[in-house]
Amino acid sequence: MTKKNTMVNPVVRRRRAIAGTVVMSAMVVGAVWAGDTFYKKVVYQPPDKSEWLRIEGNFADHPTEETEASVQSLQIPEVTEVKETDPFGETQNAEFQPIIIHIPANCVMMTQEASALRNGKLLRLDSEHAYSGYEGEMTVISESAGGYDVHSSDLQLMPCTLDAMDKMAQGYIASTGKHDLLAYSTTETPKHSLYERELPDMATGYCIDLAIENEDGGIEPFYSRGVWLESNAHRYGFVFSYTEADEEATGVESAPYHLRYVGTVHAGLMHELELSLAAYQEEVKKHTTDDPLTYEENGQTYSVYYVPRSMGKTNVPVPKNGKYEISGNNETGFVVVAEGTLR
Repeated sequence: MTKKNTMVNPVVRRRRAIAGTVVMSAMVVGAVWAGDTFYKKVVYQPPDKSEWLRIEGNFADHPTEETEASVQSLQIPEVTEVKETDPFGETQNAEFQPIIIHIPANCVMMTQEASALRNGKLLRLDSEHAYSGYEGEMTVISESAGGYDVHSSDLQLMPCTLDAMDKMAQGYIASTGKHDLLAYSTTETPKHSLYERELPDMATGYCIDLAIENEDGGIEPFYSRGVWLESNAHRYGFVFSYTEADEEATGVESAPYHLRYVGTVHAGLMHELELSLAAYQEEVKKHTTDDPLTYEENGQTYSVYYVPRSMGKTNVPVPKNGKYEISGNNETGFVVVAEGTLR
């Protein structure tokens, strides 16, 4: 009997094994594709676009307070529809346009925090712009009053305002021969008689309400002495905060007894240009480092210029080797008074 040969051809077995593997792989790939499609369309929810990019750290070191100006102009990049935390603690939508700031060769950059917009002698303070700055260290008037009386023993002023008031009182006495000036109120509104109005800039420490003290001890408003003040107050750095000319702009009724110390340069320019305080605050915005206002006083030239605020901190050009003073305007930017000319 002949025995059948049952051995399978190895070539045939190999072909069957390869075919099976191909079929199995195709099934696995199909299952994975189907699962992935189901996950993307049904299960997976893409994140909001704002979460796609996460940035940590700084792209560059923040400039120091005094950074040497190596270029002649600084361009603040355009930022449109950004959430900005403004200097008054509110978050709002703001649209910032590109701002070109000319940096004079004799200047360096001084960084100003956003909160600095609230402080200074040239703040816009009216019915729509309240005072929210910090109170500096003040001095009690009665400690140095010379040539005038005080209505209350606890009246206080910023030291620079008090010094200017003392000098103005001496000038008043020398010109009129009268010793009847009375400092009626400063940082707080009296709750009885005469001046009971609460004015927006009183808490700054730069303001004083004047009255007249009669020989019999009575007190009357300062209106009758306003002519002398109108002609001479600017020499000592004082201006009238609220005038009839400003009533529409400020929303505050005229207060001819109420003076505010802004410094002799600002006050002198206001007198030369015949501008009220509110009008001057608007005028100075037109004069950047390219075209500053200039003022001569005692042989010294002063430059006055405006720097619009940036989002966050603002870099303000100031003289390398001269004195300067920066004031926020409580709204849109900073005003600088600097010794010398910009070049």
